[in-house]
Amino acid sequence: MKYSIGIGTFLHRFENYFKPLMHDLSNLNPNVDKFVFVNGQHKENFNEDYRKEIMQFVSHCPNTYLVVSPIFRGCSYMWNTCVNYTKTDYILLLNDDIKVLPNFFHDYESMLVEN
Repeated sequence: MKYSIGIGTFLHRFENYFKPLMHDLSNLNPNVDKFVFVNGQHKENFNEDYRKEIMQFVSHCPNTYLVVSPIFRGCSYMWNTCVNYTKTDYILLLNDDIKVLPNFFHDYESMLVEN
């Protein structure tokens, strides 16, 4: 069964939330596709240094694809964009501030099989 993950993030969450989540996801299941929506800042110009930093970081994360918005978008817009990019039957949409436990993928896959 093929599924992918969509994740929304933005500048001020990079170090404390996004990076740890991506490390955990990649360590638990490096083969799952991850679509990351990088949101622009609210009422500010897009930070080009941040774009370079996140692109550099993600280049080392297997099966991870970026969509970068230069302007602020709402949560539903971010998630819908991730859904539009995936080609899998299932997509798990996550905020970048969650913590995944070691059994995360096993539990998620079990739910998909039951349905």
